[in-house]
Amino acid sequence: MDEKQIQTLKEQHNKFIFKEINKRLDFYIHLFTVLNEINGKKIGGKTIESKITSSRLLHHTQYESFIKTIFKRPHNFSKKAYTKLKYDKNFKVVKKDFDTVILLLKRLKSTEHSDFNLLQLDLSQRKESYFRYYSTLKKIYEPIKFLLEKIFDYDWFIALKPSTEWNAYKLTLGLGINVCCYCNKQYTFTLTKGSEKLTRPQLDHFLPQKYNPLLALNFFNLIPSCRVCNSDCKGDVNFSYSAYISPYENISSSQLFKYNYEPDSYLGAIGESQDLNIIIDYSVAKDIDTKKRFENNISVFEESLLVNQHKDLVQEILKRRYISNDKYIDVLINTFPKAKLTLEEAYQIAYGNFFDEKLFHKRPLSKLTKDIAFNTGSLKLKK
Repeated sequence: MDEKQIQTLKEQHNKFIFKEINKRLDFYIHLFTVLNEINGKKIGGKTIESKITSSRLLHHTQYESFIKTIFKRPHNFSKKAYTKLKYDKNFKVVKKDFDTVILLLKRLKSTEHSDFNLLQLDLSQRKESYFRYYSTLKKIYEPIKFLLEKIFDYDWFIALKPSTEWNAYKLTLGLGINVCCYCNKQYTFTLTKGSEKLTRPQLDHFLPQKYNPLLALNFFNLIPSCRVCNSDCKGDVNFSYSAYISPYENISSSQLFKYNYEPDSYLGAIGESQDLNIIIDYSVAKDIDTKKRFENNISVFEESLLVNQHKDLVQEILKRRYISNDKYIDVLINTFPKAKLTLEEAYQIAYGNFFDEKLFHKRPLSKLTKDIAFNTGSLKLKK
């Protein structure tokens, strides 16, 4: 996608999320203000409930789950237990710190309205000033970390129906990425049946939300990915920008690595068998730091193992090369002169994939296909 498209999507995402976050911040500010007022006093549960719900900041079905967040033992609170809110011994924070909590919530609300806010903070740019800013915010808001998961509520976001003003389906559909950003092997279509959910990419938190709840809904921290990469391979691995590469970083895959192959027999070399190995060539990555980070990605996503499940594709490319004497694309162009095929068009017809790297996100195995076609000599690029 170009920068304008990303900017438009980011603005749509942030505008919608801002409203919900601010509503939640307002509720918790109100809640702790009430708790400050009633702590230790003789006051009935109905009165406490009325004081808390009178603000009508939440839907009536939400109050219980939001209030449970502050309890040491969340199961101890229910709609019938509002009297327990009189005693700070039940909470994850004591009364003497209520004012600090309120102050931090108000500060966070102010931060969310600033130009340099958490939702659009793009750490993938790897600017030292951004890292320092985020590190400072993590320390500042550590005292209210127990509230952050509910304020920046990812589970709420992914539960929204496709018919909602904005939701995970509209985000991934808008990005238009039909293939996993990490592996380029699995389709990740976004499809609905009217207003009902059908399928969409998983959204990986590049920086895990467990350690980074402030970024749970950050636009650049949500990476469309397949289940294999996100759940099976990455799982709970604690990624960082110093050790791993984000798909949002402005680094072309051709600057990171090339796929190649090594036949283990003559039949493997001419495409008559799958007696070969697909290898990953890191030598094209000139920057040592980038190379190391990419190697870490490869390790986590089990790239060497998984790419070798596609030997059939390499075998087909090798067979085309062998039967056409390295002239498969030329033969195609010359056989149909009236079609006036360009190299890119002939390549797509020949190999069923895209030639332009900017289109690799539209079809699986597009990079593997082009790299192998080039390395076998089947694809000759004009200088």
